[in-house]
Amino acid sequence: MYKFLKFFKITSNSVNNCIRITLNMLNSFITPRTLHLLIPIVLAILTTGFLRLQLLTGLPEWDGGYYTFASQYIYSLLSQGKDITVLPLHLYQLMVAWVFGIEGNQFIMLRLIDGLVAIVASILLFKVILKESRNTLFTIILMIPLLIMMNNIQYIGFGFWNSIWASYIPLFAALLAWQKSSKKDSLSFYLIGGLISLGVLLREPFLVYFIFAGIAIHISYGWRILLKYLIGSAAPEIISLRALYVRLNYNKDKFAKAIEKHRPTLIVATTIPWAGDLDIPSMVEQTNLYNKVDWVPKNPDVHAGWMTAIIYRLKDFK
Repeated sequence: MYKFLKFFKITSNSVNNCIRITLNMLNSFITPRTLHLLIPIVLAILTTGFLRLQLLTGLPEWDGGYYTFASQYIYSLLSQGKDITVLPLHLYQLMVAWVFGIEGNQFIMLRLIDGLVAIVASILLFKVILKESRNTLFTIILMIPLLIMMNNIQYIGFGFWNSIWASYIPLFAALLAWQKSSKKDSLSFYLIGGLISLGVLLREPFLVYFIFAGIAIHISYGWRILLKYLIGSAAPEIISLRALYVRLNYNKDKFAKAIEKHRPTLIVATTIPWAGDLDIPSMVEQTNLYNKVDWVPKNPDVHAGWMTAIIYRLKDFK
């Protein structure tokens, strides 16, 4: 050992200098700002990430197997250029279906992706609770048992068991946006509405949160802010409607048949200059299934004042 130290000229002074440089680098990196980000990341990895890894190699089970098959089936249909409207809404499974184009064990890949999604959701939840409590130690003490319980095998299976954790990301992000919003903020409630709507699309039973959020916004901020929230919540549906039209190669007959089959309530933008968008209102009306409930005019307080939209509701809606 002595010869080794002598050969490399390692002395006590060089070791001390190395330690001092390392500590200085850590001090420059770990600032109050980075510490607030580092703590939730480390906590999420040591709880959610660690627990998910223990379950990664479990055998296929009912729910996880079904959703894995749904992703595989979606990938198969899309790769053959076929329509996926034969399936009910599986947005999360659609978003990760690309893994079936990669060689390997897709069961493990999907569980790894779901684990990463859960880590991100855990970090966002930490930030939400920290913002409310304003106490880092309290948040850490609360989050450790909470995340351990939320990642129990009874609720997540072996991973990729459902889309709940994927839905948590936009829902918790909406809470963070609300915590930083004010009545004078003209944009945040569009974002909040869109995020909650995306959360509902990822996990439909969470529709109740969308309703409660709307009620709370109306009570706290009034109908003008509620309108912004509702317009923002329509954004994912508008995008999905246009995506459907594009995927059908702008075939009006197929588009009308898809609407007749699924019969959604629609909010259709009328001033977006993308190809085919101006055709959508007339095609919706040609189905003879909808009443035009309202028209949202240009308003400088709404989406920079340039967007207009038509709200359609099913004639037999009760």
